[in-house]
Amino acid sequence: FLEPVDNLELSKVAEKYSLDLDRPFLLSVTNIKPHKNLKRLLESFGQLRRDYDDLDLVIAGGDFSQHPELQAACKSYGIEDRVKPLGFRPKKELRALYSLARIFVFPSLYEGSGLPPLEAMACGTPVVASDNSAIPEIVGRNGLLVNPYRVDAITDAIRSLLEDSSLRDALGAQGKLRAKEFDWDKSARRVLDVYREVAT
Repeated sequence: FLEPVDNLELSKVAEKYSLDLDRPFLLSVTNIKPHKNLKRLLESFGQLRRDYDDLDLVIAGGDFSQHPELQAACKSYGIEDRVKPLGFRPKKELRALYSLARIFVFPSLYEGSGLPPLEAMACGTPVVASDNSAIPEIVGRNGLLVNPYRVDAITDAIRSLLEDSSLRDALGAQGKLRAKEFDWDKSARRVLDVYREVAT
């Protein structure tokens, strides 16, 4: 995810999913389970759409059609025409989606690792994520952390990034640097060090 995506690939993915490059969109990459907190994300997006007519929400992961409660939520908030559920996407397309998104949003109620925020940061996309479980360890001060149970907190954080391009750029750059600190070889060496310490 740290490798840049060329413009041709960005254009192909945007065309494939009917994403207008002149319109900003929020991205969430997540499966569709209750702890992923999608109903609060949809409510937050419903609030934001009152002030941002051109804003879309793209959700990559899971089969949205199997969750009538989420479809009903979209209808009740008047956002059914502005939410684009894409289902699970291959890694190459995810890289392009992260790179195209204005903001990545991940209001999960709990996570064991928090890889999607890390992937978003690797692509230079500013992150709004939950302030719980493993997520703060991943994001650190390189994104906006919010209470995922408070819709107003999610909305305010997204709004602050929509309004402040300097903050978006700063967090995007910081996030990319932060993502470089997470390396599989480095992780393997640390695990090996623990084994050696225990063995002695």
